[in-house]
Amino acid sequence: MCDGIDGIVTIGGDGTFRGATDLSIRGIPTIGIPGTIDNDITASDYTIGFDTAMNTVIEVVDRLRDTCESHARCNVVEVMGRDCGDIALMTGIATGAVAVCIPEIPFDEDAAIEKINDAKAAKLYGFLDDSSFFSCPVKGLDRSRMNVVFRTPSEEMDAKFVAEATAAGLTQLKGHRLVGGCRASIYNAMPMEGVKKLVDFMKEFEASHT
Repeated sequence: MCDGIDGIVTIGGDGTFRGATDLSIRGIPTIGIPGTIDNDITASDYTIGFDTAMNTVIEVVDRLRDTCESHARCNVVEVMGRDCGDIALMTGIATGAVAVCIPEIPFDEDAAIEKINDAKAAKLYGFLDDSSFFSCPVKGLDRSRMNVVFRTPSEEMDAKFVAEATAAGLTQLKGHRLVGGCRASIYNAMPMEGVKKLVDFMKEFEASHT
C-alpha cells in the first residue's frame, strides 16, 4: 500500500464494518474488531462495549428500583440497541424485570399486563397461604387477581391492621362494609413494588402481634 501502510484495523459497529468491507473489496487489507454497545455484529458473541453498557444499565436500574419501591411506582426503562435487543434482554433478566420488549419478537402489551397482574396476585396470595395469622376465605379458581380479600384472627385485629396500615401509607384496605375483613385492590395501576410493600408490612404486623 501507499505511504507504508500495510493494512487497516477498524474498531466499531456495522457502519464501520461496511466501510471496512468496501476497503477490503478494493484490495486494501482490513481487519474488523467488533466494538459497539448494541452487540449486533454477526459471528460475535459479545462486542467491545456491550458489557460496559449492560453494567451501566444495571447500575441505573438498581438506583431507580429504590425510588420505585419507596414510592410504589412502576417504571418503563428504555435502553439503546437499535434493531438488536441484547441490552434490553440481558439487563432485564439481571434486574428482574417483569416484562422485556425487544425488536426481534413482536410485543404483546395485553399479555405483558396479564403477566404482571398474575405475578402481583401470586405474590400476595402466596404470603396469605403461608401465613398462620392472615387468611384468605376464597380458594383456588374463585380468587380474584384484582381484589384480594383477607382476614386477621379477629374483627378487632382487622380494624387495628387497617388503622396501622393507613398510618404507614397503605390506604383503602378496609373490606366491604357488609362482610368486613380486609381487601387489597391491585388493579393494573398498582405496581409490583406496591404489592411488595404491602406484603412486607403484613409480615411486620404479624410478627408484632403474635
